[in-house]
Amino acid sequence: MNTKRLTCSLMALVLLIAAIPWALLSCELQPIYASGESTTKAEIQAAINTIQDEEAKAELQKALNEGAEIQLAYTGDGRVASYKIIREGQSKKHEDMTNEEKDQALTILLQQGVITNRITVDGTTYALNETLWNQKGIIVYGDTKEINNKVSVTSGANYKDGQYRYWGYDINGGLYGNDNFPRDSDSGTPAYEKDWLTTEEIRESAIARSYIGEHGLSSNSRYTTAEKRTTAEQWLTEHPEWKAKGLDVTYILNHFYFNSVISDSGLTNGQFTGVHLSRQSGTLYYQSFSVQGEIPTFLVTEGTVKERVLIEDPTIPEPEEPETPSDISVEVELGAPSTTYVGHPTTLTDRSTFTVDGQVQSATRVYAQGLA
Repeated sequence: MNTKRLTCSLMALVLLIAAIPWALLSCELQPIYASGESTTKAEIQAAINTIQDEEAKAELQKALNEGAEIQLAYTGDGRVASYKIIREGQSKKHEDMTNEEKDQALTILLQQGVITNRITVDGTTYALNETLWNQKGIIVYGDTKEINNKVSVTSGANYKDGQYRYWGYDINGGLYGNDNFPRDSDSGTPAYEKDWLTTEEIRESAIARSYIGEHGLSSNSRYTTAEKRTTAEQWLTEHPEWKAKGLDVTYILNHFYFNSVISDSGLTNGQFTGVHLSRQSGTLYYQSFSVQGEIPTFLVTEGTVKERVLIEDPTIPEPEEPETPSDISVEVELGAPSTTYVGHPTTLTDRSTFTVDGQVQSATRVYAQGLA
């Protein structure tokens, strides 16, 4: 008999073999982290000790000693297949920087797009004032003297006792106030007890408008309500006595014009100006309030990521399937016990005979060779 016939049980066996997910025999790389809750420094150290590449071993050891984050991936037999070393950048306050670090920090700010070399305000372009960055750690644009001569935010002079009222424009186009500028007047009355005009009352009064100045009046529209609220909230955090007197965020927004607002980057100061009516003389006066916010830190060195592959192919190779004979036939024969019982399972014996390329072989041998 030279026909290729297989019983249903034999076909099922072939399908079962074909369906084995060989991918399960290979091992995907599973990363572990030095900072992970389940991975200790000792476990990372143990993995490093198994690496044969001395250069890689030394690099990982140095990173581990420095506290860098280490990611390792393994082959199916437990060898380190690749690694990644992640080092965070170093940040400092401006006052703690060397001159070289100031240059590096400014370069990083520009490269990351946090700031630009120039900004345009009301149609005029102003360059970054690198001198003020180096001296004071502030990001402003334009020449200080030129801008103070140009803008009119209050009726008072913008230069007094050797100090300018503003350093320049901030990254938002607002005026960056100089906290060292002398106050124009001081009655001694706490600001939260003064009678402040609303923004609408200021616009309706020529004198009050002159105190705020045209630039101050127009600057208020540069910022969103959310930005002004954030600045006002920071002021109230720093001055809880205002809250105690019932002056909240809404009150500030309804009575003061914003020359600048604080930002998430910490690169801007907030400032708002209002006009109040003196209870003694009935005269209008203005007063500005600066909001510092948190003192920012700056990157002086950027973070780095170093990756290296130690084993190019971490998977276990798939086994080759045996060659299928060119000619195989089977004479199916199943043996059963001489006595069987109704309702009881019966085990059959496979007594089939195979002919493989002209040679007669038993079922047991053929199955062992994976030929059927």
